[in-house]
Amino acid sequence: AIAESHTTRTRPRAHRTPRDRPSSATEPAIETHLARCMRAADRVRDGVRRVLPASCSVHDFPMLVSRAVLFSPRERASSTRGATRCVSGFSHGVRAWQVGCQAGTTRARVSNVPNPTRGFTSLSRWVNPNAAAFQHAPVGTATKVVSFRKSQSIAGEPGRLFPHKRHQPLRGNRPSRQYATKIRNYFGKDDVAIGKAVAYCEGGVPKLAVVTSAPFRRLLQVTDGDGTADKVELKHVLNVFECVFPSVSVDSRTGVNCAFDLSTNAGKRSFEARFGGQLKKATELARHWVDEDEKGNGAALRQAWEKALSKQSDALPSPQYETTENSDGSLVRIPSGGNPPVAAEALAAGFPFFAEKTTGVDETEQERFAASYAAHVLLSSKNGVTFFSPHSKGRFSARSGKDVEIMSARSDEQDKENEQRREAWRVVRDAIDLPSSRKPAKETFVESCNLESRDGATADLQTESQTAAKLHITRSIQSMEAYALGSGRYTQGQLACAKQALQKLGMRSSEKSARDCLVSIGRWDGYEDLSWRRWEIPVGFEPRVDLYAEGLASGTVTAPPDLDKDTRKDLTRLTAYAIDGRDTQEIDDAIGAEATADGKVRVWIHVADASRWSPVAEDAGLYDAGVYSNILDASARQRGASAYAPDGTVPMFPFAIAGRDGPMSLGPTGVDKCALSITAVVNTDNGEVTEYWIGPSVVRVTHAVTEQEALSMLRSEEESGHENEGPLSLLKRVANALRKTRMENGAVLIDLPESVCVVRRNTPTIDSDELVLSDEDSEDGSDDGSEDASGDSSDDSSSDSSSFSNRGERAANAVRDRERQFLDVKLFVAEKPTDIPQIVSEMMILAGNLVGKFGEANGLALPYRGQNAASTRNQPETEKGLAVAGVPTEIAKRGQMRGAFVTTKPAKHAGLGLDTYVQVTSPIRRYLDLVAHAQIKQFLRRQNGACEKTLPFDEPSLKALLDDVNEVVSDLRSATRDATNFWQTYWFAMAGFGKTHRAVISKWARKEQRVAVGFLTETGIERTVKLAPVETATKRRARIGDFVTLAVKEADPFDNALVFEAVSLEQR
Repeated sequence: AIAESHTTRTRPRAHRTPRDRPSSATEPAIETHLARCMRAADRVRDGVRRVLPASCSVHDFPMLVSRAVLFSPRERASSTRGATRCVSGFSHGVRAWQVGCQAGTTRARVSNVPNPTRGFTSLSRWVNPNAAAFQHAPVGTATKVVSFRKSQSIAGEPGRLFPHKRHQPLRGNRPSRQYATKIRNYFGKDDVAIGKAVAYCEGGVPKLAVVTSAPFRRLLQVTDGDGTADKVELKHVLNVFECVFPSVSVDSRTGVNCAFDLSTNAGKRSFEARFGGQLKKATELARHWVDEDEKGNGAALRQAWEKALSKQSDALPSPQYETTENSDGSLVRIPSGGNPPVAAEALAAGFPFFAEKTTGVDETEQERFAASYAAHVLLSSKNGVTFFSPHSKGRFSARSGKDVEIMSARSDEQDKENEQRREAWRVVRDAIDLPSSRKPAKETFVESCNLESRDGATADLQTESQTAAKLHITRSIQSMEAYALGSGRYTQGQLACAKQALQKLGMRSSEKSARDCLVSIGRWDGYEDLSWRRWEIPVGFEPRVDLYAEGLASGTVTAPPDLDKDTRKDLTRLTAYAIDGRDTQEIDDAIGAEATADGKVRVWIHVADASRWSPVAEDAGLYDAGVYSNILDASARQRGASAYAPDGTVPMFPFAIAGRDGPMSLGPTGVDKCALSITAVVNTDNGEVTEYWIGPSVVRVTHAVTEQEALSMLRSEEESGHENEGPLSLLKRVANALRKTRMENGAVLIDLPESVCVVRRNTPTIDSDELVLSDEDSEDGSDDGSEDASGDSSDDSSSDSSSFSNRGERAANAVRDRERQFLDVKLFVAEKPTDIPQIVSEMMILAGNLVGKFGEANGLALPYRGQNAASTRNQPETEKGLAVAGVPTEIAKRGQMRGAFVTTKPAKHAGLGLDTYVQVTSPIRRYLDLVAHAQIKQFLRRQNGACEKTLPFDEPSLKALLDDVNEVVSDLRSATRDATNFWQTYWFAMAGFGKTHRAVISKWARKEQRVAVGFLTETGIERTVKLAPVETATKRRARIGDFVTLAVKEADPFDNALVFEAVSLEQR
């Protein structure tokens, strides 16, 4: 308590109460000991405050040491190098502390911290700063130390005598403080000073500079021999040399070095005379020594190494020891087994081309400085590290003969590997120079990244065909891919690797250069849509997934057992229409209808039974020699849904099993397929559903048609008359009744033109590959002579010649120019929906409503979809009491809609006008539809007595699954949106900046700044535009519903930049 903080003066003995005195019932020896210690504490209370430094903390001496030294006169204080016995008295404690400092111990830690009882514990030993913390005694272990609150405490309150127990330290103690005095293995602030020369490396090149200012925050400002300023971290300084040539001028008035200003000619001459010339001479000498040694194949270093070993053997020194740290933090001294490290200048005399001149004192000092730096550079060179082992602070030690052999062998291996890498980079540079029609395949430089083969076995990365050079190129290409995706999508290691690769190829270090490089070597297409990569959406499937899907489709892999085989209804007699687009691959629904005797209509909705081929995880088993049947389910859960981009589809299941002819799909026509069928009897007068049924079935699609073909069939049925209504006519009557009922229940219909973007990549013909290169391309192919030679040099990464820096960019532009000839991008507004899309939509909504009612009636946990009622805050803007009709009104209605949500309990869907709704009609394209199928089928099995297993998901597990899948689907939608924006921007860029586009002002984005949202009537897209310039030019105020003519101001698909400017304004 005395040493822990500032204290007050002790009360005189006469003012002490009997309670303060120790009881006579205690042991006499202890009482005498306590009284003597308390008197000693009173005497040294003020003395401690005078001895303690102002900056001393609770972790430093003597605050903590005093607890052991002052009041434990017979305790031993031990250290790693010696021990001393502490006796009573403060002076002996200070002496013990000094002994510990001489032994390498600068402070101590104890086993506990001050506690409210103000008790003291003994310090069992001194703790080295590099050693482990003091091992604490178990909590609750009583000690023989008693409380000394008999002496006045910090607040001046009298204490009581009671036994003390050791306790755990505070959790706030920082273990790192025990390393505060750890010895540095690099040069510190005290080792460098203004006027000294420092050696360091920059880009693998040794450099020598003079210190021009004191270190600040471990940064050292230096100037090299050419007068170029630089900053070096202290830990990167390899060696320090004394610059005594000529003596640095000192200002007699201030006693400091005279400063020089390099911005003036006088300052430059002063620096050249004092430092610059000698720094250049030392650098030239070092380069000369390295060249001479390389010419002799390391003969100079070998001779110096032999001399160093002979001197070591002649001296027969005592064994050298090294101090190592154990896992528990203790320090152990072991024989080093090698020669002691010495300074580089001490080894310089062993070089055969070193000769010390004695023509003058100044000249000798200058030569010694140059020789010291040259020796440092030579010892740090490639041949130098073979014979000498580098140590901290510019010291080196001669290696043993066995170590030299090992290092030589490693050096030879490294030379071979470097040669292989240079050859591999030469191949990459040759790929850049190839014509745009002759680029390598996309997998040429990343063959080693395919970790799995087609048979599912893991490929070995260290095979003979995949050398270290190929792996190096693979990692570099993959790092450039991550770098090209943009910030936040690569690690610091990938960033460094990508920049190094770009420098080796002579390209600028930027994300655009990385993208151009990947295009120029054929890794990416010229117009590569990076949306899927940025959102980490897997485009392809793993080889084992493709293998399993192909096996199911061909029958070579045993399919999962059909658990509903005995209960499936045979509905192959029914007429079923599968209405999809011409390019649609996933046929997952079909519809049909038939009239009943009472004038009602029975409709049929057949949905592909995807869970029969891809059971969810709870239904999966092990089949066919280790191939899991749930491998498809795991892949589908990872994707969440299928994505439809302008340039293609990213499916949830492989097309081998889910395509038009796959076993999971309902196509082709005339083939029996497993399905989950939903039937209902609908009263077409009021849209009421009188009965419905849900269950597994076997169906056969009779008509696989497009919308136009189905519309033609509908028109033919309508012309035949009401007496002979066909299935499509009945479906239309039901659809109209269901829509009318939903609208009466508050459903919201938004009638906006739909924008459609379609991208087709035409296959180049043989003649188109023989395109004549432009002059620019031919120049690219003729520059690889000298530039390739420079690229193979060791310092090619630092070179940035103008003739080579744009080669990758020019090659990438040539690829894009050729690719545009085969890209067919269309952007247009879809036609008004006909009766067929409305029929299909109403049937799908009916199926979801019936499944929702089924789940609600039976208490099933299903992915129910809900939507709250529309908001009334964003009403359509009115003018003179009349709402603006058309696009602005529909956009305003869309803005009032609330977002949909998915829950495990039934919820109202206000947008559809339904009390409950579950999406079940697309299990091939939506994973939650697949989960709903699995839940319903398992419930039906239990109801029929065919299975007693529980449902695949209960409510908590289903909720967790919904959260995971919804997050994945959100990313999928974002990637799809970005992909659409990419190709839309490409279309406007190809259309040209001079083309104008007509748009209607649909709403205000920022009305105060006159920024509105324009709906382009030609393409159906929406973009913001500033109207202030055109309003100023036309002297008219724009309003909602006015038409404005827009021109493209900026269109860059790679940066997702599409900016329009208003050209003219036309009021409605």
